[in-house]
Amino acid sequence: MKRFLTALCTMLVVAVSALSAQTFYEGQGGKNMGAIRVAMPEGVGLTTEEAEILPLVRIKLGSDFAKYAGMRVVDEGDDLEAGYTLTGSVSKRAGAYWITFEIKDTLKSTGTKATYPPVQCTLAELQNLKVIAAASEELIGGMGIRLTQVGKDALKKTTTNEVDAVNAAANASKSTGFAQTIYTYIADQLDPTLAEAASKKAKIQAELFKAPEVTLTLPPITVPQIAVSEFKTPEIKVVATGNIRAAAQQKDAEYKAQKEASRVRQESSNKSLKEMQDAFLVQFKAQSDAVQKQQTELLKQRDILLGQQKTQLARQREIIAQLKEAENSSATFFTEHPPFEIIYDPRAEQAGTQNLEKGIVDLRFRITTAGTTAMQVIPVILADLEKGLKTVTQSLANINTGFDTIEAQLKQAETAGSNALAQLVRNYAGQVAKVETSETHYAEQLAGLDAALKTTGYAQLGRDYAVKPDKGYAEGLARTYAIKSAGYSAAKDKNLGGTWSRTTGTKDETKTFVIEARLENDAGKTIGTARVTLTNTIVAEAYTQPPNASEWCVFRDVPIASITDTMRVTIQKVNGKAVTTSTTYIKVSALTPESDYRYTEDGLDIEGFAKNGRDRFGYDKNGFARNGYNREGYDKAGYARSGYNREGHTRGGYDRTGYNRAGYNFWGYDKNGNHRLGRGMHGVTAGGGGYLGGNAGFGGASWFGRYRWFYVELNFYGGSFPALVYQDYLLGDFEFQDSVQFNFSGGAGFSVLLPGRFMLSGVIGGGAWFYKVDVEPHEVTDKEGNVKTVKDKTVSLPYFCMKAQIDWFFLEGVWGVGLRAAYIGEFMSPDLDKVIPGIKTRFIPSNSGMYFERLYVGMVFSPIFR
Repeated sequence: MKRFLTALCTMLVVAVSALSAQTFYEGQGGKNMGAIRVAMPEGVGLTTEEAEILPLVRIKLGSDFAKYAGMRVVDEGDDLEAGYTLTGSVSKRAGAYWITFEIKDTLKSTGTKATYPPVQCTLAELQNLKVIAAASEELIGGMGIRLTQVGKDALKKTTTNEVDAVNAAANASKSTGFAQTIYTYIADQLDPTLAEAASKKAKIQAELFKAPEVTLTLPPITVPQIAVSEFKTPEIKVVATGNIRAAAQQKDAEYKAQKEASRVRQESSNKSLKEMQDAFLVQFKAQSDAVQKQQTELLKQRDILLGQQKTQLARQREIIAQLKEAENSSATFFTEHPPFEIIYDPRAEQAGTQNLEKGIVDLRFRITTAGTTAMQVIPVILADLEKGLKTVTQSLANINTGFDTIEAQLKQAETAGSNALAQLVRNYAGQVAKVETSETHYAEQLAGLDAALKTTGYAQLGRDYAVKPDKGYAEGLARTYAIKSAGYSAAKDKNLGGTWSRTTGTKDETKTFVIEARLENDAGKTIGTARVTLTNTIVAEAYTQPPNASEWCVFRDVPIASITDTMRVTIQKVNGKAVTTSTTYIKVSALTPESDYRYTEDGLDIEGFAKNGRDRFGYDKNGFARNGYNREGYDKAGYARSGYNREGHTRGGYDRTGYNRAGYNFWGYDKNGNHRLGRGMHGVTAGGGGYLGGNAGFGGASWFGRYRWFYVELNFYGGSFPALVYQDYLLGDFEFQDSVQFNFSGGAGFSVLLPGRFMLSGVIGGGAWFYKVDVEPHEVTDKEGNVKTVKDKTVSLPYFCMKAQIDWFFLEGVWGVGLRAAYIGEFMSPDLDKVIPGIKTRFIPSNSGMYFERLYVGMVFSPIFR
């Protein structure tokens, strides 16, 4: 891990160098020159407070060589090999400060590579790092590295962010715990090119995010098959003779031979049985020992996991402590390191009237405490710590899984071992069964001889020399070498440790600053001292940037005789701590004469706002950020990003449950299901319009009612149809005139109340329609070719329809006016050619009906009955 962190830090330094290689130095710069070790300068004659400048000098030199020379930079704490070493000193003699530096080639021992002779400077020039930048430029040149003009200009232009970042990095180098972490993150935030801060931040993150790998192995257990000598039953052959004496002698001789053969056979079989038992004994021992070995190995792995768990629990406790410290930083770390900057006007002005009798006057100057961006790193630190905590918690979960695996593998090994022993017992039983079968067969053969030869004795041989194996031998071994359970339970080892979740503060906190100032005339004489108290409030919600606090600080009873044309105000102490040498407490900035005393060196005015009118956090003087929202998350109209205002309503007046201030939802219904326009008939519409496509206009009236989603409508229209409309559908030279239309329809409807007294209504449904039309006279030809004239005729046409209709109303009191659009599909019945001779349908070949599609547009007027 140490090598990894070292390599990572080196990569960061190289990355910074690579970004600047094309602009800050010519060619490869110092990229191929190896590493340079920057040692802490020696402090000579410095007080303890003045010696705080030494880490700043080291960090600034290292940063310059990494950024402007492209070299790898290591400090005294790194174990990387370095070819060059930069040493130096900061001395104080007779009230003046001197600096000197030297670079030596440590590998080739070729002596001094570059020097920077003793140069006198002020403490302020050391603190603002400008004199160190000049030394870096000369030392880099002495190394043979040529800076471009861009590099020279950038090196000379030491920004306040860089100074603040170097100060923060220096504070990190002498801090521990959370203070070191926050200083490192602040330095990296202020200047991401600062190599030291970047490398230390990378180390912190690498330490946070590392996790152990849990690996477990289980050797397999196998049941061997034992091969033993097979017991064979010999065949017995008897040769019979006719001579009684000879036969008797021969039988006697054969019996003796058989007896010896049986004895030899018994001895050989017993030997084979002993060998088989020895083989089984070896296997029983092997199986039992294998399981014990696996148990031992698994329990060792369990001990390893316990060690890992202990480490992870310690890391978890540490991270949780850091999380709590980070979250409570406003009450802990920032008590001693306030995230404020004191801005003041170094010019004094008259306050009140002069006391001519006493020759004194009161003078005053403006002073402000403005919040800095230091608190902005807290969410970043928390995010990294939470990520680290998540890694640790996952590691602990993996370890718990490892414990489960060990328990499962122990059971697996023990079960496999027991099964193996049981199989060996069964194998032994099988071998014994073979021996018994063989012995039974042999005894039967011998007994058969007695019957065949009319003798006695052979059957006794089978009993006297029978091979009798120990049936309980394997069972005894199984009991002796039985697998004993490790008795391990993973539950007792499992531990996920503690938990943490973000919370917010419980009360507002105040930061009070007692500021002591001194007024000097142009002769350097102190002509007045003053003290002022400023109190800033940090609201309870965590990480909220503190607002500014501003006061007038008054020098009382300044002698008029001591006043000169130019006077200078300086801040001496803040809460009893000297600000001239302290680099860890609070930043003090004066308005500069270069800006006509309008801005500090950082470009902030007396209230802490930059030239663009925004403070360090991006808020303007009215408290709104660039995105249009203030610190509370509301825009200028009072609405949050969620679209709701402080009362919980949207711009349309709806709350989070979907109801407006009057208690109705978007569809116009209250929580009891009643529509805002009433339960029953709610309107009568009247107006005029027409069907698009060349139709004559219609006029008429309709009334309709709604209850929830149910919609009912009855319409009456009057007008005429020119035949042109139907040329696409009907064949024949005629037209409808003086038509009257009635319809009754129903379906699903809706009503939506819109902003600005508008309402949208609509329906999808259908119903029964009825036409009554006058048909003009026209000629028709029948099937035989005869022509006849159809006289004036009044025809009634009932049919069905489907339609989708929408009304858009403007509401004013109890009436509304608007537009209606309806898409209507009409299906006629009976057949038109039977009702009106000469008419033929076109789209329905069976002449069973007619389907029209028409779009109706008109205006409507409707009184609203609520």
